[in-house]
Amino acid sequence: MMKYYQEITILETFDLSENYILNKVFLDLHKEFVKFNNSNGFFLPISFPMYDKNIRTLGNKIRIFFETESEYNMLDINNSLRKYNDFVHFSKIRPIPNLYQYGCYSRKQSKSNYNRLARRYAKRKNISFDEALNYYHSVENKYISLPYMNLFSSSSNQNYKLFIEFEIKQQEIFGSFNSFGLSKNGTVPIF
Repeated sequence: MMKYYQEITILETFDLSENYILNKVFLDLHKEFVKFNNSNGFFLPISFPMYDKNIRTLGNKIRIFFETESEYNMLDINNSLRKYNDFVHFSKIRPIPNLYQYGCYSRKQSKSNYNRLARRYAKRKNISFDEALNYYHSVENKYISLPYMNLFSSSSNQNYKLFIEFEIKQQEIFGSFNSFGLSKNGTVPIF
């Protein structure tokens, strides 16, 4: 059960957009989570308290959740992300308030790579690649209309969008979190 949190607030600047800074901080936070997992065997959950699907924004805050104060000390993001001190405010560790809801932040992946989808569809349906490609081009294109991060993968050397979906849950659900602090079903406190 999560008992503590730390909030990272992106500060307004004239030089750089909040989204640009948020993307950079999030990518470095992801790298810190990977290091934390290598030492401790699990990833920490996060939330975006200013998330707004209607205007497709994650907002300017990230909350990181901890079960213990020692997890907070082991992560030590104040030190590892200090290069952002002019652009971000790191709160001290705080206890989670007693009154809150539960929510799930998860990754939503686009199915817009028609060549890849067509190859798989052709194989499954035992049809030609061209027939499968025509099928996917005839299907209504579904764009993801969710807030996202623009990230760079150091393993594939490619830029990509990490779409993030948020859903309120009626109760706490224990689940595992990935290296981005997101989960398919695990919940975090929403307050």
